[in-house]
Amino acid sequence: MNDSLPAFLHTLHEPLPDIGHARAAPPVLDRALERIGSVIGTTFMQWELASKNGLLQTMDARVKLVCLLFLLVVGTVKNAIVPGLTLAGLLFLLVCLSRLNPVHFYRRTGVLAFLFGFLIVLPAACNLVTGGEIILPLMRLRTARTLWVYTLPATIGITREGLSVVGLVTLRMVNCLTISFLLLCTTPFPHIIKSLKLFRVPDGLLIVFVLTYKYILIFSEMLKAIHLAGKSRLSGGSAAGGAGAWAAGRITFLFRKTQSRCEEIFQAMVSRGLGKEIKLAAAGKLRRRDVAEGLCLICCGVILIWM
Repeated sequence: MNDSLPAFLHTLHEPLPDIGHARAAPPVLDRALERIGSVIGTTFMQWELASKNGLLQTMDARVKLVCLLFLLVVGTVKNAIVPGLTLAGLLFLLVCLSRLNPVHFYRRTGVLAFLFGFLIVLPAACNLVTGGEIILPLMRLRTARTLWVYTLPATIGITREGLSVVGLVTLRMVNCLTISFLLLCTTPFPHIIKSLKLFRVPDGLLIVFVLTYKYILIFSEMLKAIHLAGKSRLSGGSAAGGAGAWAAGRITFLFRKTQSRCEEIFQAMVSRGLGKEIKLAAAGKLRRRDVAEGLCLICCGVILIWM
């Protein structure tokens, strides 16, 4: 009787080497898409945070918008370190009273302030930009040199006045970002649109806000779905240039797909009554608690102006 088993079943193979429990780092593309896809989770988390029984969550959206915008203006126009630090302390107190996680909250704020505040204004700490008393020499030349209309000093270093400028701009950026995130994390998006409508913001601008909000969610969800669909068709890892080729091949497809989907969403919104004018329900009366809390925040802002 002939053996019907295939030949490869009669061959003994050496066992695979034990690689331990080490976990390979995910590819750069996976990490980038995961970060982009987290926009959806962050948006839905906003509703959860806004439903907590914190100080700003229970405050009327109209009062909250006016107070936070007033504090934003105060933090922008003040050119002193002490009022900026005082405002930062007040905002930290609001974060804690709103029952937000300070670590997660200031992690996002700190990263954005470092990238778009500190790094951009860091050259101002040098005496090439801001003159003053040098506290940390970086380079010494034999003599001062003149380059066209600019004079290069003999000693190049960091000045006390330059550090003050860098610290002030960075602190101002932190305060502005904190106020913006406080409004977003404690107020549902429809309430923000309704408050802006009550303050006579043009309807065309509000429609742009609403559509942009919807389009970002659509783009993030579609990007994550396309990436998961591509990975589900691969039994193992892709080649060295496979990720780049896949990304290049999907850019045009993603653009066309999101464009057509956004047009469908817009037509559906128009068919359900979206026009050149946004009609919202009448706003309710302000509670005494909302008025009292708003007056307290306005008084704090006035004190900061006089500091």
